[in-house]
Amino acid sequence: TARPGPQRAMKASLLLAAVAWLSFFEPSFSFGVIKVPRNSVPPTNAFKGFLAHYSPPRRAMLGIRMDEERGRDAAREVQQAVLRSFSPDSVNRVKDVAETAAIAKRVEALAEAGDYQEAAMFLFDPSKGLSLPGTEQVRLWRLLPEVQKQMKAAFHAKADGESAPSPAAFSMAAVMTSVAEHLGLSGEHDEGISLLETAAAVLNSTRGDGGVGDESSGLRSDGLRRVAQCRAAIGDYDGAREVQMQSILLREDEHGEASAEVCHDVLVMAGIARQCGQVDEAFLLCLRALKIAKSLCPEAGVEGQDEGRRLLCDVKAETARVQQDKGLLQASLEGTQQVLRMAPEVHGEDHPSTAAAMDAVGVVLQRLGRYSEARELHERSLEIKKLSLGEAHVEVAHTMSHLGVCANSGDADYAKGREWHEKALDILQAELPPLHPSIGSTLLQLSDCEKTAGEPMVAQELSEQASHIFRCSLGDKHPLLAGALNNLAQAHRAQGRYDQALLLMQQSVGIKEEAMSPNHPSLATGLSNLAAIWEQGYKDLEKALDLRERALEMTRESLGDSHPQVATHMNNLAVTHTKRGDYEAAMRLYQEGLAIDEKVYGHQHPQVATDLNNLATFHFHVGQWQLSRQLYERALSIRTAVLGEDHVKTCATQRNLNLVLQS
Repeated sequence: TARPGPQRAMKASLLLAAVAWLSFFEPSFSFGVIKVPRNSVPPTNAFKGFLAHYSPPRRAMLGIRMDEERGRDAAREVQQAVLRSFSPDSVNRVKDVAETAAIAKRVEALAEAGDYQEAAMFLFDPSKGLSLPGTEQVRLWRLLPEVQKQMKAAFHAKADGESAPSPAAFSMAAVMTSVAEHLGLSGEHDEGISLLETAAAVLNSTRGDGGVGDESSGLRSDGLRRVAQCRAAIGDYDGAREVQMQSILLREDEHGEASAEVCHDVLVMAGIARQCGQVDEAFLLCLRALKIAKSLCPEAGVEGQDEGRRLLCDVKAETARVQQDKGLLQASLEGTQQVLRMAPEVHGEDHPSTAAAMDAVGVVLQRLGRYSEARELHERSLEIKKLSLGEAHVEVAHTMSHLGVCANSGDADYAKGREWHEKALDILQAELPPLHPSIGSTLLQLSDCEKTAGEPMVAQELSEQASHIFRCSLGDKHPLLAGALNNLAQAHRAQGRYDQALLLMQQSVGIKEEAMSPNHPSLATGLSNLAAIWEQGYKDLEKALDLRERALEMTRESLGDSHPQVATHMNNLAVTHTKRGDYEAAMRLYQEGLAIDEKVYGHQHPQVATDLNNLATFHFHVGQWQLSRQLYERALSIRTAVLGEDHVKTCATQRNLNLVLQS
């Protein structure tokens, strides 16, 4: 027999890496056999590149078993290589993957044999079916149509006075909740919501004197909280808030208003409120949770300290996110930094939660324009996540996206930003359902990168893909869909297609008006972008003026007079006033916006440089060249110091200054 070529041998050898590992834990599995001559197996180092591209579960799930007789030596070498590449947590996850594969096969076999009841009980077992990946749960759930009908009928009939179900109901509801989330995020939005409603009915049917005992209340609250989180995940915020309030009331009745259980539920409600734009309500909920958490966090040395500190970490982290949405960037930075100081002690230096705390600080630093500091934190986070979760974990992708924003917005290194976002997208597309919102969000970030790089056609294509994903997974009225339509409209505007841009932007604003509070900052931004289309495409300065005045007033109402978004809307409104010839109003707005940004960011921030550049341009157009030169010089000094002399914005300011000097 001819020797296999080096490429063929390498492919076979790479497969052995995961094969031998899976066989090591689960020798009873019946997989295909692949025969590889000993002399075709490369040394151990050859596997390192292969292993780096896969998370531990994916390495195990390749599902190929090696020939025991001819490849034993190679298997031993591969096993040692894999062992060295895994952390202890990763080894445990590989074992779990092998076990869940066997569980799935068992449920499938029972269903194929027509034993639906036994298959259902196996699927509903918390130690079996609930440990399966979501896509497997969906597949197996759909093998049990008769069980689904019986369950729905039985639990809806509880309202007519039938007896309460057994404790198995909680596991059944948990499976339905998990399946519903994956259905919703895979494009089956209506089916997902319907199943979540059934899960809530299952949980609520456990109430009454005929219940399953004292433990049932806590189990029901846990289940309702999970249902609420899933309804929020697929964009059903009203349903999420209703179910979560049920959970909070149940916890209060059982544990009192100042318990850890109530604190957790209040925090979940705060997150739901924040996601749907109710930031003031979210902030009040965070304050309540913070008060409870502080009362529960014991002094050093007291039993329960670790749990109390973990709870306090979670509350501070959510509070910081709400503060960021409210525009309280310095307060948000202080909050995230507090969490980061606590995280290593509470979770460990190399724990994913510590990495998440680094990312949280980095995101706020990005908002403050401190990109180099943010990048350093995201890089440290990425290293921790890769070691603890594997190279191809969803959380790794999220940190890569943060690094992409730093490269794109901070360095104007569009190629590097594109590279980070594409790496993140590859991981998400491999690990998540094809219509998962996280994939859509990453496509939007990549669209932003292409837009700033001057590629509106590519940005348009990416925004269209994101719109399709959000529409399928979250429905037609979700804020994320509005964001994608906004990006798509901007891409059309950049290409001079104002009719398409206007239609898409109006759709985006319409969704925001229905889904968000009347003065939500994102709605104000949509109105400002709509004004830009009327102003640029149709030369309708009066309509643009009206929209921009509304946007400014809404932002002031929601975020206060000293928020940087207020300054942004002032600058936009100043542009419109300049075009209308109202120079006095324009100059006042430019100056007020500059004062706000200097107060929020400090005097050496890129946004301050942008304000100075805009004000300098205004003075140049009204013939005040000396003042224009001074302002351009200040802007150039900031951009050179913060962004570097080769940055695209630095070069633009230098060109503007040269034009003034030549005048």
